[in-house]
Amino acid sequence: MTSILSIVLLTVAADANQDHPAVSAVIEHLKSNDPLTHITAVNELEEIGPAAVPALRRELKNESPVIRWKMAEALGEIGPAAKDAVPDLVTLMGDEDEKVRWHAIHAIGLIGPNAKSALPQLLGAAKSPNPYIKAHAVYAMELVGADPQTALPVLEEALEDESPLVRRAAAKALGVMGEGASPAVPELVDALEDKSPPVVIRAAEALAKIGPTAIPELVKSLDEDDPHWAAVILSQMGPGAKDAIPALIKHVNNKDEEPQTRREVILAIAAIGPDAKSAAPALMKALEDDDFQVRAASCYALGAIGEKSDQCTALLHKSLEDKDELVKTLAAWSLVSQGERNEDYIPVLIKALDNNFPPIRIMAAKALASYGPAAAAAKSKLEAMMQDPNPAIAQAATMALAKISGQGQ
Repeated sequence: MTSILSIVLLTVAADANQDHPAVSAVIEHLKSNDPLTHITAVNELEEIGPAAVPALRRELKNESPVIRWKMAEALGEIGPAAKDAVPDLVTLMGDEDEKVRWHAIHAIGLIGPNAKSALPQLLGAAKSPNPYIKAHAVYAMELVGADPQTALPVLEEALEDESPLVRRAAAKALGVMGEGASPAVPELVDALEDKSPPVVIRAAEALAKIGPTAIPELVKSLDEDDPHWAAVILSQMGPGAKDAIPALIKHVNNKDEEPQTRREVILAIAAIGPDAKSAAPALMKALEDDDFQVRAASCYALGAIGEKSDQCTALLHKSLEDKDELVKTLAAWSLVSQGERNEDYIPVLIKALDNNFPPIRIMAAKALASYGPAAAAAKSKLEAMMQDPNPAIAQAATMALAKISGQGQ
């Protein structure tokens, strides 16, 4: 006599072999040539998740290369939960259709560490003469969790590839490695001179993620012909870049450099924060600069590093009379950040709520909030800002209104 438990187990086993009721319809939609239908189907598959994997795996063998790559793409969108499909995707890496091959590689990367078993095939694909295949393999290799000893030689070589697609992918992969990519810092600094802007941007992002171990090379770069990118990267590191302060100070008032570069240097000092107080004399001198970008950045940096000397306060008061509105705004913000609550600054800050640059509007709202009810004149503009599509602006306005209305702490 069959036990109740046996019946239950047989039922569960039978159900396990059945596709999710919505999968068949969604897969048919995936095959559609209509972009909207296709995107909708991908979103639905993400909601279904692992239950869609068996049916998608079967479709990887479809006669149509278009359907094969669409199914691979869908498995990638499901992500780590699609780990059971990794062997099928590895097989697909040898497909006769180029687009199928690189979609399979891309999907393996999106599955992540659960697809680490595909690493040998990815290493092989990273040597492909096809730049699309090579670029996808280089990046996927890092996403699946290749150890630095294995990955670094491949990625460093890829940074020198003739294809900008491959160079960009290598820089992006090194960024994923973070501090583990420290041995590649010299190559990444060289990549800041690349002729392809996307490669430069990815190299800069990677250096920022590597962190303090990249500082010695970046300091060297500051003394090259164009220190702009080195300053931008140090700015992204924030307080972690404090060892670069002496080198940055040398560039604050260097008139041989472009104002935009000097601005980035000053913003890097600001990002370091209170540890950069030794830069105060150079920043105060820069308040008298001919270029408004340099003056404005210096006002901001003095507030960011917390400089509260009488000399600094006097110079910031003078900057309130500057002909440029941005300089006035940042001088007022800096004074308020030092603890001053002079109500003469309120009109300047209210005017800054209309600035086109979101960070300025946010800073102005936060400064006005510190006045409490005394800044009631800002209410109407802050109420309008609450409807801003930028959530950071809307949040800053909401918090400022609460404090001005006496509801905040």
